[in-house]
Amino acid sequence: MGYVEIVDLEVQTPSARPGDTVTVRFKLRNTTDQKLGVIINVWWRSDKVGDDKYRFLDPYSTTDWLYYFFEMPDKPEDPTRFSLNVYRIGAEYPSDYKVFEVDKIGKIKFKVKVRDYDTGNAISGAEVTIYADGSLVGTKYTGSNGETDWFEVEENAWVTGNVEKSGYITTDVKGFTATYTYDGDTITVYMRKKEVYVRFKVKVRDKDSGETIKSAMVKIYADDSLVGTKYTNSYGETDWFTVKEGVWVTGEVEKPGYKKGTIKGFYATSTYDGKTITAYLEKELPPNPYPKFVSGYLVCGGKIVYEDGSAEIKEGESVTAKARIKNEGSAGNVYFWVYDYNSGKRLKYVSKYLDHGEERDFELSLDLDAGDYRLSLQTGYELDNYTDTIGD
Repeated sequence: MGYVEIVDLEVQTPSARPGDTVTVRFKLRNTTDQKLGVIINVWWRSDKVGDDKYRFLDPYSTTDWLYYFFEMPDKPEDPTRFSLNVYRIGAEYPSDYKVFEVDKIGKIKFKVKVRDYDTGNAISGAEVTIYADGSLVGTKYTGSNGETDWFEVEENAWVTGNVEKSGYITTDVKGFTATYTYDGDTITVYMRKKEVYVRFKVKVRDKDSGETIKSAMVKIYADDSLVGTKYTNSYGETDWFTVKEGVWVTGEVEKPGYKKGTIKGFYATSTYDGKTITAYLEKELPPNPYPKFVSGYLVCGGKIVYEDGSAEIKEGESVTAKARIKNEGSAGNVYFWVYDYNSGKRLKYVSKYLDHGEERDFELSLDLDAGDYRLSLQTGYELDNYTDTIGD
């Protein structure tokens, strides 16, 4: 006579919280000589927890993988047991059923493993403290394998922590949300030994031409204390400076014919180890009288840009450069132009005749494509030979 049976049942969602979608897959086998219509559904005890699914089975056939989806109910049972049932259409009782289980997620447990950053070796005796949503969960110590015992937190809590060990820098456990993907997981933390050093070089370039500058004097400070003084070689580079990891690094750069420059401060982390930091020097302006800015600024998209001139131009935004210039030199034509350091191009200019000591207003409207710019306002007696500048 034959029968219909469920074969190869697999639970695709082994654990779920109430409301999550649970997926199972299976195959159906029809051993009869008839084409049969069947109904498939899932039950928890006497409660049907999924919709009826209909399927026709060819005689003497086994289907490919079939998938059934249902919402995880909130039942007082963990793991929660379900039955997948298959009925012939019109039948009161199932032709076959299979029982399966889904773990109900409520608590998330995980371990922490601590390793040496340089060697990768496990670190025993490290003190690991874990917090959930800012509240202390507990403190555990790593064993000989570098692992703690299990920490347990509420599902969806924000988990943070720190690890301490004598001779190492205290290290944070990177924060994460305690979802089921972390359940049973081992989180690895790498610790750096104390007294780690960072070394770097400094390269000095001309701000306008980008050419390297040799024989520039570079002084480096760590937490405001002088580390050392070095001079750039023919490639514009110093020899290595070495500082302790974690210090605040600043610097000064000097070269005759250039304004004194500075090195933007940074914390000496592994990011900078082995790197070359570039400093740009601006040439000293000539000592003779020349056109000078009394004031000047850029208006980008309705916003006034002062100082560095960096601007993100959006589609359709207007850019206007305004300045008041005083001619402290001889009477003659005075130029006013806008220069973009990103493209290395003069974007637009205008000139006016100014007597000695005369002040006049200048204005330029720029039609720029959307993008990022480093704009500078410049003035002088000759185009591209500025005697004063504003921005960058």
